[in-house]
Amino acid sequence: MLTATIPLCLMIVGQLAQGDILLTRNWDKRDNTTPGYWNHAAVYIGNDKVVESQVRQGVIVTSLDVFWARYPRIRVVRPLKQTLMTAERMTRMANQFRGVKYRKIATIGPRLKRYRRSENCVSLVRKCYFAGFGFDPRWKRPDDLASDGRLRMVIEKDQVDRR
Repeated sequence: MLTATIPLCLMIVGQLAQGDILLTRNWDKRDNTTPGYWNHAAVYIGNDKVVESQVRQGVIVTSLDVFWARYPRIRVVRPLKQTLMTAERMTRMANQFRGVKYRKIATIGPRLKRYRRSENCVSLVRKCYFAGFGFDPRWKRPDDLASDGRLRMVIEKDQVDRR
């Protein structure tokens, strides 16, 4: 009898929706340079793809498999008022940022500038949220997203470091 092992991320794909936000934490505390517990944020755009901003690569599209395997702790959150239309707007905005450079202090000013010179992970997610819902949530760190009452948890991956 043949048995197949299904990768964990394939089991959760059916629970994810376009426009979901992924928060992550690294294995190694030295890699956690963002203040707070959560240190990275990204947007799920559907079709097993995640848009994220990485220090050395800028804004890139990553497969869900690669993203899911990279982090021991992932929390997926979804805007409470998410609709197909808001999710599509968020996804369109996320795709427009592909190829933009990374910058630790990103291009968010008091009026949520729309130009795309450089983005960090939170400014990317924040601008996608703005595109979907029409207002600026004013997140500055990934922890701000984790504690925002306008978002609800969908799923969480929590692995213990076995090194």
